[in-house]
Amino acid sequence: MDIIQLIKIEDIQALKPISMNLDVTKKLNTFIQEAQEFDVMKFLGDEFYIALETDFAAQPTLEIYGDLFNGCSYTYQGVQYRHRGIKTMLVYYSYARYIANTQSNQTAFGNVVKITPDSQPVSDKTITRQVDQALSAAAKYQADVYDYLCRNSSQYSLWLNRVADRVQKSSIRVSAVGGNRKVGSSYCCRTCGRYSNCNCNY
Repeated sequence: MDIIQLIKIEDIQALKPISMNLDVTKKLNTFIQEAQEFDVMKFLGDEFYIALETDFAAQPTLEIYGDLFNGCSYTYQGVQYRHRGIKTMLVYYSYARYIANTQSNQTAFGNVVKITPDSQPVSDKTITRQVDQALSAAAKYQADVYDYLCRNSSQYSLWLNRVADRVQKSSIRVSAVGGNRKVGSSYCCRTCGRYSNCNCNY
């Protein structure tokens, strides 16, 4: 199966300072793939993610999902909003994975840290802080994409399917004592899946 990489190392470098040596390049490609499969696919769901990936592979300018991937400004209920897209979200998830693993290298002698006379590794505390910052940014951009999809759900049927599937799986039903009558769960928005404070039309 061909691997489709949704972002390039240059996309990360445009937002975060990263060396472009060969070792870094090899590592980043792996972390990009992991972020795509473990973060973006989990967020969108398999069907929606595969559709996005297929659109990207067939048309790099993303004819169908361009606004979703690259970000855009949009108006909802008379208010102007902007989101940075799946692309920026993916950059920060990939960067967080890179930072978490950048200090160590696998060798024939085990996992090692390279030390030179002119430098020394940063502390675990510093790495943790950098990873947390990157994950916080990724979560913020993901929340913006989430709101965009919910507010424009009529354009994204696969998102509606994704939300409906999550709502169905998370719905709580309790059998009445001594009988088969069901007590339904609390009200849940049919568009975004939230139980309160959503901005959808339902």
